[in-house]
Order: sequence, then structure tokens, then C-alpha cells
Amino acid sequence: GGGCSVGCELTGITAGTLNLLQISWGCTSPKLSDKARYPTFARTLGSQASMSRAFVRFALLYSWRQVALVSSRTAFVFSATAEATDRELRAADIGTSLHYFSDGEPKMELMTDAKKSGASVFFLFAYGSDSLDILLAAKDLGLTKAGYAFVKSDGIELHNLESRAAALGMLYFSLAPVPPSPEYSTFLENWRSRYFAENGVEAPSSPDGYLAATYDAVYLFAHAVGEAVRNGIDVYDGREMMRIILALSFESLGRTVQLDAAAVYNVQSDQTVRVADYSFESDAFSFVPGQRIVWTGNATQPPLGVDLTVGFIIPKTGYQAYHLMAP
Repeated sequence: GGGCSVGCELTGITAGTLNLLQISWGCTSPKLSDKARYPTFARTLGSQASMSRAFVRFALLYSWRQVALVSSRTAFVFSATAEATDRELRAADIGTSLHYFSDGEPKMELMTDAKKSGASVFFLFAYGSDSLDILLAAKDLGLTKAGYAFVKSDGIELHNLESRAAALGMLYFSLAPVPPSPEYSTFLENWRSRYFAENGVEAPSSPDGYLAATYDAVYLFAHAVGEAVRNGIDVYDGREMMRIILALSFESLGRTVQLDAAAVYNVQSDQTVRVADYSFESDAFSFVPGQRIVWTGNATQPPLGVDLTVGFIIPKTGYQAYHLMAP
């Protein structure tokens, strides 16, 4: 259990101290990869920090030479990914600026500063609500028209027409992609039926990949328990269960469960569409046949990566801009 990285960072330590297995369906903090600190923690998603390679490859794919990175300063799961992405972009000779914000800070000043950097491509590392505030500020600054791009490290909740209009054309990478398989479709139909029966309301029309990741977590535990019982291992021995889990490979919802892939989604006018997949093993994107990317401003072509209306050009060494709340 556990889908919030902050919570898992705390409960994971307790589970390790008590030698109890914990399996998460949604915690992606890089801290949780430290097996000395979290010896009994497992997850059915990869680390958010691994996404830095996908961001760099995406920038190279479109020959973007400048990128502004906008990140939460207080959420380590995002700041660590932003810093890793910044380092790798500069190593690839791509100019960067890194803009931090703190919890509760208005986003207008943040995005005004990011606009001054001269980039027309913005990589966002923040929770969904913060990202929506960033996009709404960007919209007021004229940054959501054709010629700009916003790429995010995770999904975003679009509650109304205003938020969808601001996010139109945004792309985001997901470590919890929805499995494109008949088995998942059947599972989804059954889930919707039970959801309505138990809650009296219709289930969300487009649940995210965390639904599949939760299923995988339960299935992973079942496989591990079966292996432990067959070999006379105590299922309450967290370290032994982790040893079993690390050696497991199994099928779930019509595909082999793996932590080395991500999906790319695109917010379009009336739906969010999966447009590509990224393999960490091959460091390459494969685009979904027949799907086109709608870019910011409903554009059909990607931006250049440089805002030609801004005179300041980002140095290749990069710089950081910090926004801190007043005491």
C-alpha cells in the first residue's frame, strides 16, 4: 500500500525496522531506491528520477537547444528529478534555466521569470494542482499559444474547461501507463460495474494507470506468497519476501510487468491521448501509429525551443532562479 511518496518514505522505514514487506502502487520518490534505508520496500512503478533520461531524449528528438525547468522545491520526488534532468540536458549541450517554487507561492512571478529566460519549452516537475496553477499563469502571460511547449513529469487533473484550455497541447510522461490489452479492458469493465454497485455513481471514464499498478501490486504479492509457501519461507519475513520479489517476472493484465518503460500522453481538445512509449533500456521513443501530437496553442508543429521575442539567451552552463516564500 501507499501512493504518496512522502507517506511511503516514513512507513517504509517503519516496515524495514519491523522486517515487514511493503508494496507500493504509486510512490516514485528516488529516496525509496535506497535499499539500505528501505530494505523491505517494493513498488510496481519505477523511480521518478529515472525520468530525466526521457526528458533529455525528448529534447534531442526535437532539436530543442534551450529549456526552462520549473520545479517544486519542497517535494524531493520532483526536485531530484529536475536537478538530474538539468545536469543531463547541459551535458547534452542544451541550455537550461532551473526555476524553483515553494508551497503556496503564487505562480505568476515564477513564470514571469521563466519567460525571461528565453526558452519556449518548459519542463514541469510538480504535483497536478501546482502544475495547473503554473499553466494558468503561463496562459495569462501568453505562453500557451503556438510556438511554446509544456512537458510534465506526471499526469494532471483537468477539472473544468478553463483548466483544459490552459493545458491543451501539454505532454506528460507517466510511469503508470494504461496497459493496451484485452485483459485490461475486461478488468476495467468489471471494475466499473463493481464501482457503481458499491458507490451508486458511475466510475471515472478514464482512470489513470495507477489502477493497473494497484492490480499489479496485489498480483505481485500473491506471486511472492505462493513462491514463499512452496519453499517453506515465512511470509512475514520482509527481507526474504523482498529477495523473492526481486527475482520475480510475471504476467499481469496481458503484459509482462516491468519498471523500464514510460508512456507519453498528450492533452487534446476533448481527450487525453497516449501518443508514444519510451524504453529506458533502449533510450528511445516509439510513437503510436496514427496518433498525432497536438502542441500548445493547438499547433501541428513543435516549437523551436527558443522564444525569439526575448533578448536574453540562456547560457549553456545553466543557471538557477529560486523563489522562496517570505517568512
